[in-house]
Amino acid sequence: MMLCESTAIMQIEYLADHMHFLPTVAHWHHQEWGYLRAGDTLEARTTRLRKECGHAEIPTTVVAIENGAALGSAMLIADDMDTRRELSPWLASVFVAPERRREGIGGALVRRIIEEAKQLGIGRVYLYTPDAEEFYARQGWRFVERTPYKGKDVTVMLYELEPHNRQIFMDGRSHPADPDPTWVGHTIGKWESDVLVVDTVGYNDRSWLPTAIPHTEKLHVVERYRRPDLAHLNVDVTIVDPGTLTKPWQLHMTWTLAPGEEILESVCENNTYRERVLEK
Repeated sequence: MMLCESTAIMQIEYLADHMHFLPTVAHWHHQEWGYLRAGDTLEARTTRLRKECGHAEIPTTVVAIENGAALGSAMLIADDMDTRRELSPWLASVFVAPERRREGIGGALVRRIIEEAKQLGIGRVYLYTPDAEEFYARQGWRFVERTPYKGKDVTVMLYELEPHNRQIFMDGRSHPADPDPTWVGHTIGKWESDVLVVDTVGYNDRSWLPTAIPHTEKLHVVERYRRPDLAHLNVDVTIVDPGTLTKPWQLHMTWTLAPGEEILESVCENNTYRERVLEK
């Protein structure tokens, strides 16, 4: 008699393709984070989650599956903090069933969401967490700020993806009359007293504005950087796109120096998902 041992393989799939798991995922999320929305109900959360089950878009929800059972979930959404709406998009609702934790499932879910963002041409993804900063730091996320939110102190973190670098021409040149649209556009800069003014046009239409608003190739972004003291950098951004916005969009941010932080190396460990998508 021959004995055969079968090893189950975990898969991470779109929840939209496995809607029979919707009640399970909604129950997880409601139990874990229901306190964040006063008066919320499981029924209301289920209704919202049903609308957030996209395919390769924002919002989207993925679920880890093994042997026909759901193990955990994660989401990519436009907005997760109503006090930081200028930041977008967000990794959210990373959850692993208690009996399956410490098996690497959470890290796999996070990496899948990062891959989803990469396929959408997104350069940065944010998250906030009250108590899992070390877990996300091991995944390559870096600290942005510690801030009170919904009665708890939370850490806002950032993951940077390619393309996230730009060439800024500071030699006095102008934009080309007809720039070839790219992910990061054509950028020129100049100093106005102690303010660095960075002006960008020539974007393609495949990326997203804050809160995951699409834009056109008419997008024009002006950033103004000023350092009022050693520990702070003020950033004022004006976004103009007559193809999408009815008026200029003004954003203001203040970044705080983190002298103890290090710039992490970006390493791609597994291109299986990318290869599978490109073969379609």
